[in-house]
Amino acid sequence: MAHWNMTVAYVYGRSLTCFESGPSHDETGFSQSWLLRIKASVDVIVLAKIQARKPGRLRLHIGDTRLRFRFCVLQALAVVALTAQETERFEVISIRPHPEPIGLVRDSVEGIRYVAEGRSLLSLIEDAYSMQRFQISGGPGWLTSAYFDVDARASGNQPLSWERARPMLKSMLAERFQLKVQHAMREVPCYDLVIASGGSKLRESADGGPASGVAVSADPTGVHVRAASATMVRLATNIAVYAGRPIVDKTGLRGRYRIELDYASESSQDAVNGTLATLFTALQEQLGLKLVPSHTTMDTLVIQSVEKPSEN
Repeated sequence: MAHWNMTVAYVYGRSLTCFESGPSHDETGFSQSWLLRIKASVDVIVLAKIQARKPGRLRLHIGDTRLRFRFCVLQALAVVALTAQETERFEVISIRPHPEPIGLVRDSVEGIRYVAEGRSLLSLIEDAYSMQRFQISGGPGWLTSAYFDVDARASGNQPLSWERARPMLKSMLAERFQLKVQHAMREVPCYDLVIASGGSKLRESADGGPASGVAVSADPTGVHVRAASATMVRLATNIAVYAGRPIVDKTGLRGRYRIELDYASESSQDAVNGTLATLFTALQEQLGLKLVPSHTTMDTLVIQSVEKPSEN
């Protein structure tokens, strides 16, 4: 009984730590989702036992504590089994250094394959955790200077979606790159998206259907943003990567709008020559919106350790 109690105390303690400090994957490999489920299960069991007692007898006795431990172990084992069944992994993975010079850079989900060419490890982490570059910190210098080609195939015939592929990418990074990360809520610099002094120039969409995505493309002429029926939140999310900071929608606009926005990327010749507006100027001139420096609290990812993979 003693070693059972020690095991449960440790697992439940980890769940409390996870609950209090935010999402994490610690050295045990326990994920946030099932640690919190363990804590919730134990809390429900204890609450049920307390409520079952007569008024004035809310004190837990030794016998209750032992029963709580036993229930916790059963819940923990059940959740571990469930997690193992839920976690998919790629069946076949090929990772190779990308030859220089860096040419084509792409990543996509094609059928049962995830394919990336000329991608840095930082970019792969962005894909796996659905985070932008300004949300990720730590790690060695080669995180952005070493490039890889990845061809990973799932089992079966069911086509992959990005939602299904992301947990598989996390497993791949943990196993092949020995990636260990820690989530942390931090205050970071951001921009508030507000209506400019001259008023909004947005055209509300006549389409009564669901909100559309925002398409962002870049070519030698600049960056082009297009949407048929987008919310301001979606617009802010999609242009944040070009602003270099998170963008928080503070416009107060709750409708869906047609978006046509063209601006120069920072490195383009048009930006240098001033022939095409920067993002900040274009937002005001073309959409009647403005970016104001501010701060916000958001989930970030801290890279604790990582290694280069061996060629296969």
